[in-house]
Amino acid sequence: MGTKVLPHEIGHIFSMPHTFWPIDSTQHNLPAPEGYEKIDGSNCTTTGDGFCDTRPDYIGYRWDCNEDQESEFTLRDPDDVEFRAEGRNFMSYSDDYCSDRFSGEQMEAMRAYVTSQLSHIIDENYEQKIIAPINALTGIQPANGAEINTTDVTLQWDAIENVTHYVVELSKQSDFDSLMHKEVVTDNNIDLSNILDDGSTYYWRLGIYNLGYTCFSDYLDFNTFSTGGEVTSTQNINGEEFLFSIIPNPVQSGSKILIQLESELTQEVDISISNITGQISAQTVNMAKGQRDISIDVKDMSKGLYFVTLSSVNFNFTKKLIIN
Repeated sequence: MGTKVLPHEIGHIFSMPHTFWPIDSTQHNLPAPEGYEKIDGSNCTTTGDGFCDTRPDYIGYRWDCNEDQESEFTLRDPDDVEFRAEGRNFMSYSDDYCSDRFSGEQMEAMRAYVTSQLSHIIDENYEQKIIAPINALTGIQPANGAEINTTDVTLQWDAIENVTHYVVELSKQSDFDSLMHKEVVTDNNIDLSNILDDGSTYYWRLGIYNLGYTCFSDYLDFNTFSTGGEVTSTQNINGEEFLFSIIPNPVQSGSKILIQLESELTQEVDISISNITGQISAQTVNMAKGQRDISIDVKDMSKGLYFVTLSSVNFNFTKKLIIN
């Protein structure tokens, strides 16, 4: 770590932006576009870093300084006035040995930020609020490994005491090297409906925060599919094809589902709903010969993944059912 890194990063913690904004890293021999900070200070409060006692700086990469701790090359502001960027400021990208100070306005802004936003770090009576260990998370939905309809994706968890906000990270990679979505929320849920890809596995994790604590959970995963609220498949019984539908799917807890066939049965069929452990979760019902549909109440079933099985003397097949 160079001598400049620590004060530079502390500056960011205390709300300091870089001095180089906007950035024009390649055309220093041409005047900067309109909207860039001018060397005469006429627009210093509305562009650049917002401070009037720091010079304009358009150099967004590491650069060397001269003996006066300025850029070795000149820049041109929007009025075509030549100047050199200041290397002394910790918030620039000049080499480490060039920098030795924050400006007066920067220091005042940092003091104001600490007083208004981080007052707890200077309050000798402040008592840190402890957050429960991240492995104590409960109420996680969807369950790990669940299959979720892309039209109805809500990630949720039980609220955690003393947490001020959560950070939800979503990725298609378990190492989270590339994020598909990242969002800060204060509620204990986030709606991702209609924005995910069909037929994919997603990994998500939860960051928990308060003024003095942060931690990320282990990742959880789920799979996606899209059916427009209905799962339909073609089945073949004794050479005769018919359509078997579960409507709606997923279904909201406390509702009913409709088992629907597109052709009449020529035999009785038993219908059962079981959970992932194989335990029967709903009373077995009978679909009579010639019947085309039957309604099943799932109001007493908890949220999760289930399997609807149609069975008869000549066949037995199963479809997944999700209760949200």
